Amino acid sequence: MQKAWSFCFLCADTLETASSVMVTAEEGREVQMLCHVGSANDDIIWWKGSESRLVLNGDVLPEYQDRMSFDAANGILTIHEAQLSDSGVYWCSIGFVRYQFQLAVSGKLQFNALYRPTPFAATEIYSLLPNYW
Repeated sequence: MQKAWSFCFLCADTLETASSVMVTAEEGREVQMLCHVGSANDDIIWWKGSESRLVLNGDVLPEYQDRMSFDAANGILTIHEAQLSDSGVYWCSIGFVRYQFQLAVSGKLQFNALYRPTPFAATEIYSLLPNYW
């Protein structure tokens, strides 16, 4: 028997926000967000912003399955290879309790491939020290 869900996002303001967490990640990395579950039988809904549902009835919706996975037993939403566009507010709800996650994905650090610091040889280091003797 499959569960049918009807979730009213306009009613989301009536939910109690249990916590708000800031999450940072570098572009291309994996991001995991944990929704505190009471038991494996708890139904968790994940969404981004105010309208984009991500997880419903324990499954990632088809349009997000290529980049996201959900561990229903532990309440963990995983975003694989995070992109800058993944930044935003994520919510998970269990019953009338919701958790907020503010995800900030930063760009990859770029290094100049031409810059190569040359290490000093031991004699060069000693020559830089003042001569006290």
